[in-house]
Amino acid sequence: MDDLISLSLFSLPVHIYIYTHTHTHTHIHIYIHTLREQSCLSIHTQSMYICVCIYMYMCVCVYIHLYGERERERERENREREKDAPQLTMGLCSDKPTVS
Repeated sequence: MDDLISLSLFSLPVHIYIYTHTHTHTHIHIYIHTLREQSCLSIHTQSMYICVCIYMYMCVCVYIHLYGERERERERENREREKDAPQLTMGLCSDKPTVS
């Protein structure tokens, strides 16, 4: 099943396509439309965050929580022991984002 989510990020239209291959793996495609170009980022949810470059100098990194049923059980157990990571972080495109 394909889902399309449209939203505005820093006054730029952002289209997020979500489609599921299996019960535990979800892929997200993010398209950011600017006047000059369209940036596309494809990620896998086993990564901890997704990063999108904006204006060639900045990127937005969004922490994601998309799990299968087994991972959800583990997450429930871990949540009692540790705090959730920040949902939104920012940095330079050349930087590797860190979850603090």
